[in-house]
Amino acid sequence: MTREAPIWKTAKRIDAHAHVRGGGDGGLNREDAAHTLAKGDQLGIDAFCVSYPLTSDSPTPADVRRVNDVVFEAMAASPARPPAASWACGEKRRLGALPQCY
Repeated sequence: MTREAPIWKTAKRIDAHAHVRGGGDGGLNREDAAHTLAKGDQLGIDAFCVSYPLTSDSPTPADVRRVNDVVFEAMAASPARPPAASWACGEKRRLGALPQCY
């Protein structure tokens, strides 16, 4: 089976520093993510490199896992234009390999 080229090799414009945020339920703030994608459409952005910043001085492994879950949710929620990459892909073995994790 041949894998498709990574999105960052085929995209014409990449937002290399975008953030996702959690919602009230602890999952992805979908309204904020939709706003980011809409603004990307206006600017001709083909892909996003996203993270969920941890702001505590000493995040626990559970904190890292929680924000990685939100990043993975964002990646899975936009299959037509997935985020280009994320450091959360380091945990891809835990959640199953997403095609945009290289």
